[in-house]
Amino acid sequence: MRKSSWVIFLCFVVLGTMWLAGCAPEPVDVPDEVIEARDEAITLASQDDIPVPQNAVWTARNITPTGLVGYSTFQFSVTIEAVNWIIEVGYPIVLEPTYEVTIFQDDVEVWSGEIE
Repeated sequence: MRKSSWVIFLCFVVLGTMWLAGCAPEPVDVPDEVIEARDEAITLASQDDIPVPQNAVWTARNITPTGLVGYSTFQFSVTIEAVNWIIEVGYPIVLEPTYEVTIFQDDVEVWSGEIE
């Protein structure tokens, strides 16, 4: 392979890596209490015979609208056996908040409740 071919190849590798790194989702820092509220909601929903995945690897996103102050919402999602599960956990930014949790199965709300 000629030197110019190697240079072109390396340029594609470097540019491709940079592009992929730019397209990767940002890591989300989810407070432990939010994860605990999500897990408690999964347990309660399961007790109501809603088959929410127990040991899934959830993808987290902060879906709090830009500019909203005093309230935060995180969304967790996973697809298992062609079923899409979404759990939204919202809470006021106060000491010892009550978490509002809603669980969706294929975009249909199947459970909601408050976790203290």
